[in-house]
Amino acid sequence: MSDAERLRDGPATGIDLGALPLELRAMARKIAVNGTPGHSTENSSAQFTNVVYLDGDQQAAAELFAEVNADKLEQMEFSKRNVLQTSMERPLYDLILDAHGERKLEWCEDLIVERRRDGSTWVFEKEAYISQQGQRYRVNDRSHGAARVDRSLQALYDELKPTITPSTLREAGVEGDVAPVIAYYRQNSEFDNTTLAE
Repeated sequence: MSDAERLRDGPATGIDLGALPLELRAMARKIAVNGTPGHSTENSSAQFTNVVYLDGDQQAAAELFAEVNADKLEQMEFSKRNVLQTSMERPLYDLILDAHGERKLEWCEDLIVERRRDGSTWVFEKEAYISQQGQRYRVNDRSHGAARVDRSLQALYDELKPTITPSTLREAGVEGDVAPVIAYYRQNSEFDNTTLAE
C-alpha cells in the first residue's frame, strides 16, 4: 500500500511527505515533537514517533500519537512545561492528553471540568478555557474563570458541607477563582444547593 493510500485511510506513521501527490501534500499535517529552541530536554524530538494526518483528522491523529508514543508519554511530567507542549498548538496538545488518559474532560453548559490522573481537578468557565489556552493553568489571586482543587469535587463538597462559601473553599486549598467551583455545585443535581452560601 502506498503512503498516499495509507494516509487516505487515516493517520499513519512512517509517511514520506515528499512522496505524496501534490493535492494530498497540501492537506497533510504532522504531529512532531521538536522541543524548545535553546532548551535541552531528555525528551528530544528523535525519541517520539511522528504521526502524519490529513487536515480535519486531528482527533484520530492524537489517538495514534498517544498509542505509538505511550512509553515516552508515561515518563513525562505534564504538570510542568514540557517538550510536547512547546512543540505544538494547545488544541492538539489537549487532544493528546485526552487520548493518553492524562485527564478526562466534562463539558457542562458554561463550565469545563478537567479531572487529572494525579487526583486533582480543574474547573473552568468555558470562555476562560477557550480564550486563555496558553495561560489557562495559571492560578493566583487575580485568576479569573479557573480553579484548581487538589482532590475530587465530591471529596471537597463532603469535606465542607453543610455550608460552602468562597472563604471556606479558599481555606480548603482551592487555588484561583472559586466562582467556577460554586457554579459547578449549583448546576449539578448531585449536590444539595442549600449548602451553598449566596
